[in-house]
Amino acid sequence: MKSKLLFALLAGITVFGCGRVLRENPAFAPPLPSCKPTPPFTLTTTVSEDSGRITARFSSTIEGELTLSVKLSDGVILTRGTTRQTRMVKKRETVELPLDIFENGTTREEVLITATLSAGTARFTKTISVVFNEDDSQPIQQGVFKKNSRGESILEFRVR
Repeated sequence: MKSKLLFALLAGITVFGCGRVLRENPAFAPPLPSCKPTPPFTLTTTVSEDSGRITARFSSTIEGELTLSVKLSDGVILTRGTTRQTRMVKKRETVELPLDIFENGTTREEVLITATLSAGTARFTKTISVVFNEDDSQPIQQGVFKKNSRGESILEFRVR
């Protein structure tokens, strides 16, 4: 009798214990939503590599002050357009920023387009990267295992 009671007790702990572990274990939990707010606007780009034109499109769901800025890598020359534009935007207004660029065509070049929308005390920012001449044939850089000041193993990478 005691063995049957002990078996039932152990079986119950195992079953209920597993259920609790499944609920409390982060590996089985659904992903948590980001606590960072989604910007109330969209920022998209279209690229025409034949003509060297990049068009950035901004559309907002709220009113505020918009700043569009462009950062060019060293090998990119802006032939037409502006690298910074600030203006007030209305709800559902679309703003386009056309850029004509020239790049040498042999090395990896990057253009960063950033939109910042200020509405009251809130500020929302989104950045898009446009890469030209990305060489996929280069091998992935291998890291080197080292020790930090506390003796813990770390994987260190060098930036090219």
